[in-house]
Amino acid sequence: MKYINLFFFLSVLAPMAVRADVASGIGDTVVPFNRIYEAVKKQPQLHDSDFVFLLGDRVTDKKYTLQKVAQACIDYAAYNNAVTNKICTDFVAAAFGRSGAPTTATEESDGLVTDGVILTTTDMTAGAEITITIHAAGQFSVDCNRDGTAEREIDNTTVKKEDIVCTYDEGGKHQITITGRATNYWNFVGEPGVIYFNESQYLESVRGSLGSIFPTLDDANQPQFGRTFLNCKNLTKIPADLFSGVTGAVSGMFYDTFKGCSALTTIPDGLFDGVKGAANSMFSGTFEGCSALTTIPADLFDGVKGAKGHMFYGTFQNCSALMTIPADLFDGVKGAAKFMFDSTFEGCSALTTIPAGLFSGVTGAAEWMFDSTFEGCTSLTTIPTGLFSGVNGAALSMFSDTFIDCTSLTTIPADLFSGVTGAADSMFLGTFWGCSALKEIPAGLFGGVTGAADSMFYGTFAYCSALTKIPKNLFKGVTGAADGMFHGTFCGCSALKKIPKNLFKGVTGAADGMFDSAFDDVPKVPAKVRKKMAKYN
Repeated sequence: MKYINLFFFLSVLAPMAVRADVASGIGDTVVPFNRIYEAVKKQPQLHDSDFVFLLGDRVTDKKYTLQKVAQACIDYAAYNNAVTNKICTDFVAAAFGRSGAPTTATEESDGLVTDGVILTTTDMTAGAEITITIHAAGQFSVDCNRDGTAEREIDNTTVKKEDIVCTYDEGGKHQITITGRATNYWNFVGEPGVIYFNESQYLESVRGSLGSIFPTLDDANQPQFGRTFLNCKNLTKIPADLFSGVTGAVSGMFYDTFKGCSALTTIPDGLFDGVKGAANSMFSGTFEGCSALTTIPADLFDGVKGAKGHMFYGTFQNCSALMTIPADLFDGVKGAAKFMFDSTFEGCSALTTIPAGLFSGVTGAAEWMFDSTFEGCTSLTTIPTGLFSGVNGAALSMFSDTFIDCTSLTTIPADLFSGVTGAADSMFLGTFWGCSALKEIPAGLFGGVTGAADSMFYGTFAYCSALTKIPKNLFKGVTGAADGMFHGTFCGCSALKKIPKNLFKGVTGAADGMFDSAFDDVPKVPAKVRKKMAKYN
C-alpha cells in the first residue's frame, strides 16, 4: 500500500490565494459539487461508483472543502493501486485550481462567471424577499448574500420542487449566487421549468450560465426553462452564455422564458447557440411583452432545423418597440407545422417593414400557420413580394387575422398568396380586417383558390375604410357554396365606389349565413350583387 502524506499533498497546491470571506485556511476552501463532479469525470480511475460513494460518505455535510476532498482521494488510493499520487493531485487541482483559489461562482474573470450564476437585485426596500424555485433532481446551493455562506443546500435524489426564500432585513442592492448540478428533469409543457424566480420585481441582471447547473444530461434528458424570468419587469441584462451547456431541443424548452420582461432592451448574440433541431412550442412566448426590445440578433435561431407546431407562437408578441426583423431569422425552418407563426409579431406596433424571404423555408401548408402573425403592427406600411411564396395547398385558418389592424398598410403584393390552391375553412378569415389605410386589392390575389369552404372569406377586408374598389374576378375560382363564406367580407368599407357586378359569379347553391353582413355600411352595392346575395342567403 502506498502512503500519501496529507500535509505534503496540500502543500503541493500552495501557495494558496484563499479569500478570507470564503475560508479561514487552506483546507477550508470550498467548491460546489458540480466542480467535483467534472473533476471526477476527467480521471477514469476515480470515475466509478466506489469512489463516488466514498466521497459522499466523507462529505456528509455537503461542504466540499479542499481538506475533505483530498482526504477522500487519499483514502480511496489506499485500496486501489491504480490511483497514484499524481492522479489525486491532478483531481484536486482540477476541482480547486492549482493555486488553491476557490473556483466557485463568486470568482470572476473579465466579467465572466466561472461556474453557476450571479443575480443582482434592484435597490430593494427593507424586508423585501425573492423566492427561487428549483424543480429538478441534483445538488444545488443558493447563497442569498454572496458571502460564501450557503443560505440553502438542496440534495434532491428525485425530481421535486424546492423553494428558497431570500429575505433582506436591510435595503439596497444584493447579489445571489446559485451553483450546483442537476441529475434529472421531469418536464411538462405549460408547467414552470427547472428554475424560476416567481415573477420577481427585484431582479435586475444575471451573469453566468444556468446551463452549467441545468445542462443537457448524458442520457439526452433536456432541461426546460419555461417561465424562468416571467414578468421580471426590472430585468435589464442577460448574458450570451446563459444557456451554455444546453444542446438539442425539447417541447416548451423556452416557452414564456422572458415574457413580461419589459425593461429588457437587447438579446445577446448566440443566446441559443446550443439549441439544435426543432420541438413543439420551443419558443412559444419567449420574449412576449418585452416592450423595450428594439432589435433581434440575426443568429438567434441559427440552430433551429425543421418545423414543429406552435414553435414560434407569440415569440415576440407585444414587443412594441421592435423596429426591425433580421431577414434570415428563420432560415433553419423547413416545411410547415400547425400554429407555427401564430401571433409571432402581434402587437409590434413600431415595426415598419417585413424583410423579403423571412419565411423562405416554409413549404407546404398547415392549420393556423400564419394566424395573427402581424396583427396590430400599426406602423407597417408594406408587405414584401413573395413573403409566403413557399406555401402551397390550403389548410384550416391558415391566414386568419394575419394582418388584422395593420392600420398603416397601404398596399398588398399581387403574389402574396400565389401558392395557395384549393379551399379550406376560415382560410382568409379577417386577414386584412381593420387595415384602414388600404386603398386597393390586387387582381388575382386569390387566383389559386378553387371550390368553397366554410367562413373562408369571413371579414377578410372588414373595416378597410379607405378601400375604394374591388377588382374584377377577385373570387373567380370560388364555385359552389359554404356556410358563412362571405360573412362580413367588406363590412365597414365605407369608401367603396366600384364593386364588380359579377363578383360572386361562381357561387351556386345555398348555405347558412353565406352573405350575412357582407356589405354592411357600404353605401352603393350594385343591384345585381344584392340580388345574387338575396337569392342564396
